[in-house]
Amino acid sequence: MQLLINKFLIKPIGDKTSLSNSSVAGFTLVEMLVVVVLVGILAAISANSWNAFIDRQRLDSANERVVSALQDARTQAKKKRSSYSAHFQNNNGIPQYAILPEASTPSNSDWQNLLSEKANTINLSFSSSQANKLTFDYKGNAKENTVNQSIIVSPTNSSSSLKRCAVVENLLGSVIIKQDSDCP
Repeated sequence: MQLLINKFLIKPIGDKTSLSNSSVAGFTLVEMLVVVVLVGILAAISANSWNAFIDRQRLDSANERVVSALQDARTQAKKKRSSYSAHFQNNNGIPQYAILPEASTPSNSDWQNLLSEKANTINLSFSSSQANKLTFDYKGNAKENTVNQSIIVSPTNSSSSLKRCAVVENLLGSVIIKQDSDCP
């Protein structure tokens, strides 16, 4: 048995099939180039998907801020027992909002940016000329001119079909979120 093991598994030192002392184990230049090319192709493919993911996340975040502003206006109206409005605008390509009593007009100091970074990549549009000011009465109900109004959040690059919107659905002030083709 030992003879069989020695014969097939252990090669003699002088055997010509064993590695010579002068050769070095490693990768050839061709193998390295193939790996680099494959990594480059995978990176190029995934870059587009990553950018689309980031755009969707930024859009969702901006829409959540719009909904939050509407809910804040509604909460302030109930809390202060007075009508409050959520105002929206695009100021030099940067979407902004302000929460104020209904009769107030926003000053420069009242406006807050919708997003803290890369805000100029998002655009706000409105379902009507009245939709940039949505008002809730002292009970938190939506005023009649506020019902069925939409704040539409979309990327500034027009090639994208992505859209999100916040819609004041009824007189009770319910806000629903819609996306893409469901937005006006």
